[in-house]
Parts: sequence; structure tokens; C-alpha cells
Amino acid sequence: MVGHRRSPPSLKARAIAHLARREFGRQELRERLMRRPARADDAWQPPDAAEVDAALDALQAAGYLSDTRAAAQRVASRAPREGLRRLSQDLARRGLALSADERTRLAATEADRARALWQRRFGQPPADPRERARQWRFLLARGFEPSVVARVLGPHRLGDDEEEPAAEEG
Repeated sequence: MVGHRRSPPSLKARAIAHLARREFGRQELRERLMRRPARADDAWQPPDAAEVDAALDALQAAGYLSDTRAAAQRVASRAPREGLRRLSQDLARRGLALSADERTRLAATEADRARALWQRRFGQPPADPRERARQWRFLLARGFEPSVVARVLGPHRLGDDEEEPAAEEG
């Protein structure tokens, strides 16, 4: 069998291979199928968009492909360490959206999730203004709203042992 080459896998087989690793939304899976595979030879031609859509329609009809399931899996894995804003942006980039119920649930637990993340990362109130700013930036970068960050860091004064400077009398 010298010189025998396998034929490249079909679009449907490639899509199923992607879905076997994790859930994908339709848009993200379509983009991946349209890309050149890592081991493609020089004669590779991009697939016809109609063929890709037909394969995705078949997978959706069979229940292998679901935007709702992909969004739920993505939220479940990332919600403990990301705020609603960042989750929404990530899903939008992948062509997915949060349901109204899920958005409401996440908004209701946002402060608790931010507090748990802050506790795991820092665990103690900031000792000085520089540390406080660092903690603010950390939580803001994770997509938590400023009002939520203020609630998480609000009760923590700078250093428990430090006294507030007295106002100078003139």
C-alpha cells in the first residue's frame, strides 16, 4: 500500500469530530468547517457554503447541533469566573445569545459570583489604594458591572489597622 492516501473526511464527519470534543453553535461550527484544515494538502479547495449549510442542517435535525445547548454549556463553564457583560460578549462573538431567563438568573447572582471570585483571588481587603485599584481592575476585566464591584469592595476599608487621616484644621 505504498503511496495510498486516505480521502479527506466529509464535512459531516469533520463537524461531528468537532462536536465530539465540545458543543458548538451553528455560526462557530460553520466558520471552522470553512477554514482550511491543519493537515490539508496544496490542492485543498474551500467547501461550498451550500454544502456546509446542508451538513449543518442535517446535524441540527438529528439533534447533534444546538445553539441553545452550546450557549448553556458555555455559560455553565464560565459563569463562576465571569460577569454578565463578558459572558454576553463572548456568546455574541460565537453567534449565540442568552435567553431572557438565563440573563435574569445571572444578573441575580452577579454579586455573589463576583464576591466568590474576589475571595478566591484575594481573600482580604486591600491594604492601600493601589491594591484597591488592582482589585477593581481585576473584577472589571472579568466583566462585572462597576456597581457590583463597588458592592463587593465597598465594605472593605483600606487596611483594617489603618486610621483615616484626620482633616487639618485651618
